[in-house]
Amino acid sequence: MSSKIQFDTAFTKKWIYLERMLLGNILFSLPLIPKITAVLIIIFTCLSLLRFRVAFFKRLLISKELLLYMLLYVLLTIGIFYSSNFNNGISKIQTQVSFILIPLILGGRRFRLWEKVFYIRMFVWGTFLSVIICLLNATRRLYLSNSLYTVDAFGKRHNIFTYNEFSSFMDLHPSYFALYVGLALLLLLFDSASLICKPKLWKVGLTLGFMAALLLISSKGGLISFLTAFTIVSVYKLISAKSKKTNYLYMVLIFVVLAFTAQKSGFYNRAIKGLTSFSESYERGQAVYESTSIRYYLWKLSLKTAKNSLLLGHGTGSVQNELNDQCLQHYYFSTCELLRNKNSHNQYLNFLVSNGLLFLLLFVLAIVISIIKSIRTNNIFLLTFLTFISVNLFFESLLQRERGVIYFMLFIVVFLKKSPPALRSAKSFENHKAKIAG
Repeated sequence: MSSKIQFDTAFTKKWIYLERMLLGNILFSLPLIPKITAVLIIIFTCLSLLRFRVAFFKRLLISKELLLYMLLYVLLTIGIFYSSNFNNGISKIQTQVSFILIPLILGGRRFRLWEKVFYIRMFVWGTFLSVIICLLNATRRLYLSNSLYTVDAFGKRHNIFTYNEFSSFMDLHPSYFALYVGLALLLLLFDSASLICKPKLWKVGLTLGFMAALLLISSKGGLISFLTAFTIVSVYKLISAKSKKTNYLYMVLIFVVLAFTAQKSGFYNRAIKGLTSFSESYERGQAVYESTSIRYYLWKLSLKTAKNSLLLGHGTGSVQNELNDQCLQHYYFSTCELLRNKNSHNQYLNFLVSNGLLFLLLFVLAIVISIIKSIRTNNIFLLTFLTFISVNLFFESLLQRERGVIYFMLFIVVFLKKSPPALRSAKSFENHKAKIAG
């Protein structure tokens, strides 16, 4: 009898270890190869079904935030029945299935602090590897062409070390790449106990590397989101008196260096170009072929379109159709050509157009509840992530693609659980981990 119990215990430990490794590799592959991430999630889901526990489901039911995200998916499913594009609606609920799938397979589990740190490490190193691959590819192109620039079909020159030229090799849009790099950098900066990366020299190296990568990616929304989240969380740490004066000085130094370097980088040129195009568009009443100008008109068009069906929206998957139909009623043909077949490029407005004000309010409520919980429990990882992603959603419709929804829901679930009191050093963390294991 005792041998059977020992066998069952050993088998359970190996099963849990396998699940932990799978989840770690899901986070590692997220910034690298999304298709592998999707396959690993399917495997993890199958394993979770085999190890289903009623206790998991009961814990999920008392998590108001996760239940709200699951309710959002139900509303998305209902939205396809009154959508102007039923087929696209079906495609969207398949893309956004992580709203309900990830809470179901992970929402009832308990993540100890050392497990969270392991998952964060996997994500950070996966992001770092993607940066290295992009740098090596850009260097290879420089060596083969003997030029820093490539020329597109319109005769415009693009630096192979910046923006889309830098990340397209990995099939990574700069907006998504900035999401990964920005979050990895924030987690390192606010890891005051050096839990994620124990050797300080490695931490400094990773921090500087991610700072450089964020500037090379040159995503305006990504850098603005990073600086906003960095400022808000730094102020929070200052007010809550959870950080030493040396940490304050360190944070201010990082902020100043990043802001100064941005002036000398491709980001600065893109920012100036964006402001100029916005000014021209505003004065002429027509969109200019530049991302800032196009976003401005997409936001205006989204608000005009949403007014026609404010409460429930036009249906899941209907955004592109509705914006195309409404555009000629408000703008010149030349402007509509620039806006054609695009989403709102603002997740909040995208939800407003597709699923209405009710859906948008529930989504915002879920985020606000999570932010309040992160402050009450001093969950700095969760607060950092929510602040960063909430700002970023103003510039991109990130949750319209599978990799965006997976990224969002994975970190919500992993970070949502309350962590033990903050540990002062990596050494105390290892002692804490050993105590739990014992």
